[in-house]
Amino acid sequence: AATIFPGQQLTAIDFAASSSATVDSQITGTERAISISLDAIHGSLTQLKAGDDVDIYIDHVPPGEQNAVVELFRSNVRILAVPGPQGGNLILRIPTREVADFAFATDHTRFYFALRPAAGAKKTPVDRATADTILRDRR
Repeated sequence: AATIFPGQQLTAIDFAASSSATVDSQITGTERAISISLDAIHGSLTQLKAGDDVDIYIDHVPPGEQNAVVELFRSNVRILAVPGPQGGNLILRIPTREVADFAFATDHTRFYFALRPAAGAKKTPVDRATADTILRDRR
């Protein structure tokens, strides 16, 4: 049994007979499923489950800059499948137009996943952190 929160948007996954719905049954039209490989050390996602929504942040060195930043890459991305405890593939539902961006980011950056509330989530503000900004509130 699953908990349904007030205001939570119900999807087809919520009505599936089991949590093992096939990935292709969870995408339609211009949606695509992309697989992101995670190992057990860098992908501790024990609190995530299929059907959750996440905001994805990446760390990278932007072109023309010398220092790394962490910034919002995409918000409100649906998780279709999660890896097991030994690592594996996290499968995300994304628009077709973003497949190349995700493929590039998967190979050239590091992803961080922030779980969104099951109901009542507000729009995620665009944010960027650098070595200077992480200490801004301490000065």
